Amino acid sequence: MLITSCDPDIIDSTLSFSDETGYVSSDATIAANEVFIVKVSGTSGSAEMNTLTIQKDGVNLSTDDYTVDGAVDNNPKLLFDTERSSFTYEIAITGDDSGAATYSFVVESDDDGRETRSIEITVDGVGAQPVLTNDMNSSIELENPGTVQIVLTAVKGNVPLSSISVLEEGALITDLTRLAWESGDWTSNPQILEGADVDGFTSKKLFLTSNNTVGLTNYTITLADENGDESSINYAITILPVSTPLVDIATGVLLYNNSGPNFGAIDLETGTNVTSVSNPDADIIDQGIDGDGNWLQIIAPADATTSLRSIDASYTYENVTSKELLIEAYDGGTELAQTGTLMVGSTYVAK
Repeated sequence: MLITSCDPDIIDSTLSFSDETGYVSSDATIAANEVFIVKVSGTSGSAEMNTLTIQKDGVNLSTDDYTVDGAVDNNPKLLFDTERSSFTYEIAITGDDSGAATYSFVVESDDDGRETRSIEITVDGVGAQPVLTNDMNSSIELENPGTVQIVLTAVKGNVPLSSISVLEEGALITDLTRLAWESGDWTSNPQILEGADVDGFTSKKLFLTSNNTVGLTNYTITLADENGDESSINYAITILPVSTPLVDIATGVLLYNNSGPNFGAIDLETGTNVTSVSNPDADIIDQGIDGDGNWLQIIAPADATTSLRSIDASYTYENVTSKELLIEAYDGGTELAQTGTLMVGSTYVAK
């Protein structure tokens, strides 16, 4: 008699994903670093289940990146008691910063059976962005070139911060002696962030030395992270014109009718009334009377060494308070051979 026998049919364990609201059950797209939850159920086949392994692109997922029913667990996870016959777990996984990854859930049974279910998770790259804020003023006026203090707070987004840079009128500042933290000078621009600063900082003092250009200069301070995402703030420094006080001021100097008996000229260098007759010190001279004997009340340069000009109405005797403004008023004035009839409030400038 010939008798043959065979192994009984082996029935593999089964795995399934719940498609209930709030759970990922198929390929999906998420935001950067978003946590997604997979509800996994397993049922044994011919043999009891032994382990559940969670893999990412074929490599066991770090236990720092997921929880099972809200708790940290081993990977592979050993199954005990009734779990060996059936289980249902909520597995919460922290996604990547970017790109796509395949997450696999693998059950192995005592009879060496193996069952796998996988999903692909794609990160859309849009998530929390870094934020840079200025804790103080956004502009300042300086009488002379100098160093200003800017107080910054940086908040990271999805990934660590990488650098901070300062631009002057759109160009990176290359003179690193003009940039410093409270702890010391910058070593590059952009300045690489290190240590605790990669996770953000609060009220960090940046010292920026201005250029020496009179007027407004715009600066841009930009924070960047490892993804290349950026956040910027603007800062403006205005260097005021140099103001040299007027020190030689003469008031109440009389200029008489040049056709009369009194002196009809003024020496502007000394601020004194002088004779107009063959006097090399005379700078401006009264023009005397007309043919009818009327006083013209007009003045003119004594000779070619004096330049007399009318000035724009925005300049007055009261508001021209510095040597620089005096020169500015003259440079913008109109050359005169002589003035018109002088009246109260008439203002001229001479060189």
